[in-house]
Amino acid sequence: MMKAILLSGLIIVLFSGQVGYTKAYFNDSGQTTATLTAVPDWHKPATSVGALSSYKTSVSFPINYTAVDNESGLDYVVLYYRKGAAGSFTLFATDDYSGENSVSGSFAFTASEGDGTYQFYTIGADIYGNIETAPAASDQSTILDTVKPVTTLTTSTGIVVDEKVINGEFTQSLTGWSSTGAVSRIVSDGVDTNGDSVNEITILPPAGSGAMARIGHKENNAGEVTGNSIWDNRLSQVVNRGDNYLSFYWRLISFDPAENPAAIVMANDTEILRITGDDIDSGGYPNDSGWQRAFFNLSGLTDTKAELKFYAGNTDGSNTSQSWLYVDQITTGRPALKSSNSATLTGSDGNGVASIIYSLNNGASWITQAGSSAIIPGTDLTAGANNLKFYATDNAGNVENIPSDPVEVIIDDQAPGPPADFTSSSISEHEINLSWTAPSDTGFLERVAYYRIRINSAELTAANFWTSGISIPNLPAPAAPGQQQQFMVSELETGANYWLGISACDPVGNCSAPAFPGVQPTATVVEHDPDPGDVVINELMWTGSEGNADDEWLELRNMTDGPVNLSGWQLTKKLTTDGTEALMFTFSAGTTISANGFLLISEFDKANSGLNVDPDLTAGTGSDNNGDFALANDNLQIKLYDGDFTTGVLIDTADDGSGAPMAGLNSLDGAAVYYSMERNAIPGNGADANSWHTIFADTGAYFDAGLITVKGTPKADNLSQPGLKIKSQIELKIETSTASPSAAPAVIPAAIPAEVLSIDTSPKL
Repeated sequence: MMKAILLSGLIIVLFSGQVGYTKAYFNDSGQTTATLTAVPDWHKPATSVGALSSYKTSVSFPINYTAVDNESGLDYVVLYYRKGAAGSFTLFATDDYSGENSVSGSFAFTASEGDGTYQFYTIGADIYGNIETAPAASDQSTILDTVKPVTTLTTSTGIVVDEKVINGEFTQSLTGWSSTGAVSRIVSDGVDTNGDSVNEITILPPAGSGAMARIGHKENNAGEVTGNSIWDNRLSQVVNRGDNYLSFYWRLISFDPAENPAAIVMANDTEILRITGDDIDSGGYPNDSGWQRAFFNLSGLTDTKAELKFYAGNTDGSNTSQSWLYVDQITTGRPALKSSNSATLTGSDGNGVASIIYSLNNGASWITQAGSSAIIPGTDLTAGANNLKFYATDNAGNVENIPSDPVEVIIDDQAPGPPADFTSSSISEHEINLSWTAPSDTGFLERVAYYRIRINSAELTAANFWTSGISIPNLPAPAAPGQQQQFMVSELETGANYWLGISACDPVGNCSAPAFPGVQPTATVVEHDPDPGDVVINELMWTGSEGNADDEWLELRNMTDGPVNLSGWQLTKKLTTDGTEALMFTFSAGTTISANGFLLISEFDKANSGLNVDPDLTAGTGSDNNGDFALANDNLQIKLYDGDFTTGVLIDTADDGSGAPMAGLNSLDGAAVYYSMERNAIPGNGADANSWHTIFADTGAYFDAGLITVKGTPKADNLSQPGLKIKSQIELKIETSTASPSAAPAVIPAAIPAEVLSIDTSPKL
């Protein structure tokens, strides 16, 4: 640029830019003479950005540079940057100078645009305005990476360990949990059993844990503390289902062996564990279950999230017979594998993982494996529980947080025991009913995970069990050890011989030796009379409904795959006046209950009841009730007979006729409620309280609008049932070939005679 300035008749021309400056001096005092002095500088400064490391882990870091101008000297240096490999550069900052010929400087750069690649260059200018030309490419670049790597644990059995529970060991008080009522986090506890202010029982967390949660009021037998109802004390957390695995430790203390229930655990609205005082009654005072570990498969839930709820206390709010629950080590990420399997630690990071570091069983030393993965052979772990800590470093130098709590890895090479008392019988021309006793796992996982039942048209033995016939799908989830289980094989044809066998497997695929029925009956049934258990009393609304205590109903459930003719069948009830059995209801000719269906008998029709479904049969007429059908609120017992109750076959029994009904609820925290009495998914003995439960799920759709305290499932599947919603799905994907599983017992016992069933020519499964 050129500027012309007129001073007293003298024109001074100043040049700037690439032609440099021309400096002039004029003195008009005295003689009229002029002196013009010029010092030209035609050279641009030279600058460069100092070397940068490949990665930066902080958003603020220095950008060093050098600048040289050996003629007129430096005026300023400018830093330009851009994020990414394309686009325009942005001015970041300017450093001013006063004619220095050579400088070394630094800009305090802040990467305000987040992680990614940043490119830089500098431009200098001298005091005569010569400006350095911008470079064709950046001087230096670096990658900003502030994200720590993440490590996941997988096993060769396909389990991905992905913990979803926050603070499952209660190392941070109750952080992550919601609670109501009497819930506290404690590191130890004591129980005074006789009121002498001395704790005769000491409660410590399970091994390896430093704290636990207590749910419910604790007190001694003197009853100094007023307790809450079980439903007033709750610990809950909403978690992602993760690997569909849930495990926790629990311990129940109860001064009331009759308390039913004393504790309940639910996932969403599904009851997955119920503990009664009677369950742990050993004659002590109080009764103490000791620490137990529970395992559940959440794959039966339809929601992606599960709300875990732990309830404990007394249902009657008594202050002299308290019960309370301790829980600890609640986890959704607990892997198990055989010693022949391996565990793999895999790191992930956008800019690459440098190494995996892990420690076994809280060892003093850490093992470092270069790269993004580390394989831990099962042979490096000990049988039982192993504590594993691990973390990763990435190529930028970010270090993953070292976990405070280890991940537990179970090594289990022991198979469960075989199911006991395995029997089979034909119940129709197309069906076989199987029955067995649930075994326990002799290994380290404490619970059987799934069953394998095989059916074959030729004899099955221990030697050919895994390779012959076909595997029956969709089997029930294993019940608690010692409980009876049943399963019906359907769609068979009359006239063939069938052999069946059963094996129990744990979560890692250790499978028991197969068990076979011990007898060989021949079944060629053309017509079949109903047997006990074919139809069950499935639900009782003995409470009535809001505004009408007589608004009661009863539901039957057909447990077979064929319709059942109920013509002439009778229901009886135990009279509360003298305890005798009296006729309650007779089924008219032509009444049937559909295959696997429900039949609802109500005191009133839909218009005159709180039901939002049409009953199949009514006992009363209009708004007039039938006194014979009334259900008792105490000493309740209902029986179902095939034919006249004095001569017919007893098909099913509900309740035992003593005390309060085994389930259902008409009062909660002093307020009236109307919760039905539901049968479990596996009906069991209807005279046993363990076969029933109270419904707590939201069932408003089944009742008239405004009946907000009525709960039940008329003419529909029962809810909140142990084993109904939460069931193992693994049996659906266990067998893809007839090859013997690696988990089969190393020593196969001698063949047990298989049962021959003359029913069909070939399976249609």
